[in-house]
Amino acid sequence: MLQKNPGELIEKPAVAALLVPRPVLEICTRLRDAGFEAFAVGGAVRDMLLNRGAADWDIATSATVDQVESLFPDSRKFTANYRTITLIFEGSGFEITPFRGSQLSIESDLTLRDFTIDAIALEPEKGTLLDPGSGIRDLKKRIIRCVGDPLARFHEDPLRLLRAVRISAQLRFRIEDATREALSQCAPLLARAAPERIRDELSKILMTQEPVKALRLLLKTGLLSIILPEMMEGYRRRQSPPHRHTILEHALLTVGHTPSVLHLRIAALLHDVAKPGLRTRSDRKYHFYGHEKRGAEIAALILDRLRFGNVMRELVTNLITNHMIVYDSGWSDGAVRRLIARAGKDGIKDLLALKRADMMAQDGEENRDNTDELQRRIDSILSKAKTSGLEPLRVSGRDVMEALGIGPGPKVGAAMAFLKEKVLDDPFVNSRDSLMEILLGMKNSRTYKRI
Repeated sequence: MLQKNPGELIEKPAVAALLVPRPVLEICTRLRDAGFEAFAVGGAVRDMLLNRGAADWDIATSATVDQVESLFPDSRKFTANYRTITLIFEGSGFEITPFRGSQLSIESDLTLRDFTIDAIALEPEKGTLLDPGSGIRDLKKRIIRCVGDPLARFHEDPLRLLRAVRISAQLRFRIEDATREALSQCAPLLARAAPERIRDELSKILMTQEPVKALRLLLKTGLLSIILPEMMEGYRRRQSPPHRHTILEHALLTVGHTPSVLHLRIAALLHDVAKPGLRTRSDRKYHFYGHEKRGAEIAALILDRLRFGNVMRELVTNLITNHMIVYDSGWSDGAVRRLIARAGKDGIKDLLALKRADMMAQDGEENRDNTDELQRRIDSILSKAKTSGLEPLRVSGRDVMEALGIGPGPKVGAAMAFLKEKVLDDPFVNSRDSLMEILLGMKNSRTYKRI
């Protein structure tokens, strides 16, 4: 029987080996039958020993890439570089890498890995472990320690700096003192890492169960200033009540109150990124006029720099642009519909989640501005699909041109926008007859001349 609680160390390697996926066992067996050594290594072995549901299995072998390729002629495969080959089994990839190090042995290979808890090798067929770096001891102590000299490990691959923070957050392990000190000393090296790799590690950090602790560690070690220098402008920058925290601390806390959705947590982290540059003071209060618009612009630059892609940029900047909701019960239904239209029917739920997190991070009061009431009104509008005012207009651009006697151009878009505003105020006018009547009435009106 496996231990019941994920995260608790499985004491018997042979029992842990029962969790090894069949393809890993088959790959190792075929390599060994051909006279080569083969071991499961890396984070998957660590997670298997912790009963965490291991993924991304890696295999180290004495075979070369060409020899591995010849042993698996009928398997889908690809090589990312001359040092590694990935075999595809049952829809999953299994990375196979020849032994590294001066001796080209498993012992030499393990000395070049990042952390002791990731430098454990498993012989799947026998259920035996090789642990020259005392990784199992560190698993028991719940600490993260570099293999050998931490400075050397981080110079070999600066991304390991982020991996240390990420693994610490995922496993809730402590980073031991020498490794922790090396994080700060080596922080500037992170600027050498590829943006895509930084993006992936940052995303994993944000999706941990306690992202605020991880982000604070990035701050304390100087890593945050390398990844997101724009955020550091909010360090120790005070705000006025109801805010209890500095701009930067408020952003970190907002992430912690946000649901585990990546674009939401990125938006939470960056939602006030423009505040430091726009801070003014009058009447004994700080003001940040227009920070949501400027913040969306800065966030777009950050996301592009980290290669997040167009979809993520659109989701995050839309949330930041619209996060300053100052709702009161006097809002008309049209005003609520306009909010939904700006956020999008799919995005309004995320926007309210960000708003709640923002308020909780200010002073712990979630419903200070009647967000629950706004939520009910939004739900009511969206439940009436045909009369929500958010459906497509029942006329086309061609209809507009025919009714107004104009050709293609900006006036067509302006007229469509005018009609949309009418529908948001009164969804029942969204019929072809009603909209055409409005268009014909516009033709000789001052409204038409203005557009």
